[in-house]
Amino acid sequence: MPTDNRARARVTLSGVRDAYFRGDFERVLAMADALPARDAVDIVESVLLRARALLALNRAEEALGALRSLRLAERPRDEYLTAQMLTAVAFSKLEQGARAVEMLREAHASASSAHPTVRAEIALHLGIAHYLRSEHGDAVRTLAEVPPEADIVYAQALEYRAWSAFVSGQYERAATLFDDALSTISRCRHYDRFVDATTLLGLAILAAELPRLERWPDIFARMSSIDWSAPGLNVSHFWLAAMASLIEEMRGDRGEAVRWASVAEDSAPTPASRVAAACRLAAVTGRYGEEYAHRYFVGKARRMYDELPRDASFRSEHFLALTVAEEIAAGEAPVQAAPLLIFHREAVEPLVRRRPEHGMLTAVRDSVEARLEHARGNRAGAVRRYARAFEAFARMGYRRRASIVAYRLAELTGDARYREYATDALRDAGDAYWVKAAFARLGVGEVQLGERHLAILRLVADGRTNKEIGAARGISALTARNAVRELLRRFGASNRTELGRIARERGIV
Repeated sequence: MPTDNRARARVTLSGVRDAYFRGDFERVLAMADALPARDAVDIVESVLLRARALLALNRAEEALGALRSLRLAERPRDEYLTAQMLTAVAFSKLEQGARAVEMLREAHASASSAHPTVRAEIALHLGIAHYLRSEHGDAVRTLAEVPPEADIVYAQALEYRAWSAFVSGQYERAATLFDDALSTISRCRHYDRFVDATTLLGLAILAAELPRLERWPDIFARMSSIDWSAPGLNVSHFWLAAMASLIEEMRGDRGEAVRWASVAEDSAPTPASRVAAACRLAAVTGRYGEEYAHRYFVGKARRMYDELPRDASFRSEHFLALTVAEEIAAGEAPVQAAPLLIFHREAVEPLVRRRPEHGMLTAVRDSVEARLEHARGNRAGAVRRYARAFEAFARMGYRRRASIVAYRLAELTGDARYREYATDALRDAGDAYWVKAAFARLGVGEVQLGERHLAILRLVADGRTNKEIGAARGISALTARNAVRELLRRFGASNRTELGRIARERGIV
């Protein structure tokens, strides 16, 4: 007991504050428990710090319990308003957005005589609450009230103004605001690596999806400077790693793309995130002819997906069914993606019809269903769905995704406008990026094959060796090898597996 008392005596309120600003929220909770009770003011601040840490760890119910224990009267005013604000944040995290906005509006209206930092923080959280309800006009107006002297609170307000611009399709404005937020963070008295990480994620998404690959060196340098060890940072770390994998793939460094996909898998914060990471690994192997690797990762993703509990958190993963369906559709049995598409239409779409991601989800679904139509032999249906997906992605400014669909349309229709679009959108991408390489192969024109080469191509697609091809065609293994080499050259394929895939995709075999 004396030892416990000495340890308790060494814990100070300033130490708890320092742990909070370092983002070490688990330590905040442990220190708050050990903090000696000196006076009522210290007790209130300790409980508020505990509530903040619990909210940062997404333990909103526990935060509410801590806040209810205060039983504050309206004096002292700042502590009361802070408790009211944190209670509203907890309700927002518990998906009671309307109640949160009402409480924050009340606090905002009462904060005219509060400390400037308290006023700024209430405006910040009211703006965030509006943002989470897709009330972007109200969000931007409220967030703009946060003054530059509010330090890290101002940086976070800039970040959410950037996210509001992002979901509204104002990408130039979003990039400027994300940059301003990062510059502000670098000058802040109180550094918050959580705000740093989520702001950086916004720039990474812009770099990956628009794409703007020239931003990658600066993003990578800043990622390398963040200490990712804090509990709760794995969400941002996961998504930054996933974006890094996409960016490195477009840059032509597939080894780095695989490495970053593996980092995403290792840092996945939830079972659903691990499913998404397996799909990324499937994509970055399968698009380059590694069929066995693609089959392995798709099988892994599907098994993990099937094991997920069908609860509220599962339904909130709006992209997950489509992410898995997309990789199944890219494999050897595309029609197996159909049940996932049915689930998405029936269970997910009704939940997102009024949300900003609805347009993106619809375009992704159209592109996957187009793949299925093509596999079923319905070429016209595939073209119609691909065209809808292309128009949607291009309209939203998601040029990476639009370029992938443009390749499928160019393959099916021969329309030169799709090549022109992708050439412009991917001008900074490396030649090894699979979409660029695929367009380069299409650039040779349709490969005309005689019956002899067509028969050999079918045998290659079936996985036959040169010796087996020779026996089947009544030629020597050497002659078969030379014929296969000629086919590889004419189709621009790097190996037999890729040759078979190209032939199947073009409907030749």
